[in-house]
Amino acid sequence: MNSSLLLFKDHTPQFKSLSKTEQDDIENQCKSLRTLRESFTQDLVKNLKKIDENFQELRQAISIDIQNVGLHYFKDIIKALNDCLDRNDNNFNLKQKELADSEKQLANELERIGQNIFDVRIGRTNWLKTPRKYKPLDTHHINLPESISLFDDFLLKSGGHSGGWRPEDHQLFLLLKSKHKTEQVVELLHQKCPDITKDVVLEHDEWYEKYTKLLQDKKLAVQKWKQSKKSGQSLSVGNINEIMSRSDTPSSNPSTGRIGKYKRMNEEVKKQIAEWKLAKSLRTKEEQEKSKQEQEKKLELERGKKEMKKTR
Repeated sequence: MNSSLLLFKDHTPQFKSLSKTEQDDIENQCKSLRTLRESFTQDLVKNLKKIDENFQELRQAISIDIQNVGLHYFKDIIKALNDCLDRNDNNFNLKQKELADSEKQLANELERIGQNIFDVRIGRTNWLKTPRKYKPLDTHHINLPESISLFDDFLLKSGGHSGGWRPEDHQLFLLLKSKHKTEQVVELLHQKCPDITKDVVLEHDEWYEKYTKLLQDKKLAVQKWKQSKKSGQSLSVGNINEIMSRSDTPSSNPSTGRIGKYKRMNEEVKKQIAEWKLAKSLRTKEEQEKSKQEQEKKLELERGKKEMKKTR
């Protein structure tokens, strides 16, 4: 009996009762499995060797390519990109400076034109020969309603009449606000404009409530201010001439000098000019707001018609 069979018998005494034929079958099966294992092992070794050979060939090819190209090639590319970024940055700074200078020049020109227009209205004709810098309106001695300055400051700090939003997005907000409650406005606006989060819509709704309140307060203050000024004397060229003519009339009080008369006349003229400018500015703002509201209503109607066509 061969060694494998002896080993089998030594380690598996429970099979001592097997017949000779059964033992031979088991031994043949073991040999067959051993042969398969050895064949699988040999194939696996061959495959691993082949993979290693392919890897070595690939590594050698890559090494040759890198040596042929050289690191200086990549350095040149990076340097070119860096130079391009530097040029763009310098060009941007120069363009920004040019635009800032242009903005400053335009602002000065608008101030000068505004002063020239006022000079023409009050009868001055030498403004073309001697242009002068426009001075801001001095309203410290005028009882300006606080609601007006509060509303103007609010607009400056919060992004104008649209609250810093794009005009078309704000128009959509107003359209939805006129038809739905706040919760529905938040959901619908976020659906139509996914880039606007719900928190941003809620903040804009709070801004709009404050905007509406301040605007209403300003309108009431302007109306009261107009009514209070109706009983007073309005500014005109005749009023100014009348004041100047009164200043030329000899004073009944000998102790009153010419300098005092001119000072009083100057203060009175300044006050009436300031009130006239303020009234004109308020009228202009009212007209602009009225025009803006009409434009908003028109856009809302057009948007509503488009939505109705889509739903059909």
